[in-house]
Amino acid sequence: MWILGKQILHLSKIQSRWTLHLSGTPFKSIAKGRFGEDQIYHWSYADEQRSKQTWDPHSESENPYESLPELNMFYLSNVTYDY
Repeated sequence: MWILGKQILHLSKIQSRWTLHLSGTPFKSIAKGRFGEDQIYHWSYADEQRSKQTWDPHSESENPYESLPELNMFYLSNVTYDY
């Protein structure tokens, strides 16, 4: 746990305008089988961006995804910590 705490401390120093915090509760419930397949709805950031780009400009309604910000995702690999 101490190492995890230090990793979180290092990650908390990353400068950003927004941070998305996810609760582990629904993921634990899904993993434990508390929901049936018909009770689970998946909608990802990729789905949102695809809908934003493919919205029919001739649609009678406005694109509800138009004003949503672009999210940049980064993956840290081979990160070493000097403890």
